Amino acid sequence: MPFDKLFDELNKVATIGFTELSDFQQWKSYPPHNVFKTKTETGTEYTIELAVAGFAKNEIEVSKTGDYIYISGAPTDVSLENEVPRTVIHNGLAKRAFKLKFVVAKYVEVDTIKLENGLLTVTLKYELPDEEKTRIFEIL
Repeated sequence: MPFDKLFDELNKVATIGFTELSDFQQWKSYPPHNVFKTKTETGTEYTIELAVAGFAKNEIEVSKTGDYIYISGAPTDVSLENEVPRTVIHNGLAKRAFKLKFVVAKYVEVDTIKLENGLLTVTLKYELPDEEKTRIFEIL
């Protein structure tokens, strides 16, 4: 592997959870989120947790394009026609649109996505294809 390609890949692994450096000023902390790395028997696993209280499954989208994982949420307009009129005394739940972009290394794929108790959990797995694994050859 050429050195420039190697450094690109190392940079991608080192920056998981951050946007491109050119977008760093625009990095948003909403919604609050955690990123974890776990070593498993089968390889490396990453977990992204987002606090998305008030969002329904159909208001959240997770996608992967190239070396990026995108997680976005857009609240749908709820018709107030059948609701009883009410006065807001305190509005502490921020339910606003968001879009996060995570840089991932080559061969990192989305494994599972769960939305439970207001917490969105996206599990990513790093799996090296067989053709990329080290092979030991017999010397004749």
